[in-house]
This record gives sequence, structure tokens and C-alpha cells, in this order.
Amino acid sequence: ELEADPARFQYKVEGIDPKTGTTTELKEVKWYRPEFGGQLLVWRDPATGTNYVVNGHHRFELARRSGYNGPLAVYFIDAKNEKEARAIGALANIAEGRGTALDAAKFMRESGLGPDDLANQGISLKGNLARQAAILRHLTPHLFNELQIGRLTEAQALAIGTHLYDQPDLQEQLF
Repeated sequence: ELEADPARFQYKVEGIDPKTGTTTELKEVKWYRPEFGGQLLVWRDPATGTNYVVNGHHRFELARRSGYNGPLAVYFIDAKNEKEARAIGALANIAEGRGTALDAAKFMRESGLGPDDLANQGISLKGNLARQAAILRHLTPHLFNELQIGRLTEAQALAIGTHLYDQPDLQEQLF
């Protein structure tokens, strides 16, 4: 009764299979164990009645691939639309320290959320992922694009964003 629609709900961007929304992280695992699977976040689309995985794409893919027929622990999120559902899934990933700092920074830039907003959502900024994402979100659009395409390393981007977070002209000069 669950579907995956990674184009709509997967917040991670690097190395993602467009059909499953997964990386190679669990590809070598042969069978799904529900006691290791944790809870999937699911959203029911009110227009179609379809239940979509918004957090837990890797675990869902493993359960499906391995032929698991038992129950899955799911939590239905309360979201008005797919954009809000995707945001909840992204926030859950950031809270769990999943994905990359680039994934989280991209989400923060697109959503307009800053570190205070994450903290107000119950997300600790002491973890590397949230802390680094908060730094990367301050890069100029040009430098953020350079980071996304790999011409700027994450270490370089973090150094620039840490020391020149509010100085876009100097960011560009340094680059």
C-alpha cells in the first residue's frame, strides 16, 4: 500500500536512483529486518489516496527488493500538500544526520529556512550535517552551483562560508 515517488519526495540529490530514490547504501543487504528498519514517514495524497514514502526510501526499497511481506512501522505525517510533506521528510533526514551537508543546504536555500528555523523544529545544530548546511547556505548562488557541480570542494566551500558568510563580493574574489 506504499509507493515511492523520489522526484517528489526524496530530498537527497547525489547518486540517487530516480526510480527508487536510493543510493547504493543498502544494495549489498539481502533481506529486510523490521527490527532494524525503524519508522517510515508516509504521506497520503488527498487527491489520489496514494500513500507515499517521504522518509525511509532506502529501507522501503530493501523491504520490497527482498520480498518482505510483514508489517512496516509507518507514521502518517500531517501535511497539506506534497511540498509540505517533502519538507517534513527533509527535516527528518536532517534531524537524523542523513544525506549530505549539500543536500541539507540545498533544502534550506529552497525553503528559506535558517538555523533558527531548524532549531525551532527540534533539530540540533550541534551535529555536523545541520551545522555545515547552515554554513553552505550562505554561499553566493554562483559558488553554490560550483559546489553542486564539483568545481568547488565541500572543504573549500565550508572555509569560504565560515569566514565570509555575509560578504558575497569577497566570496567571489576568493574563488
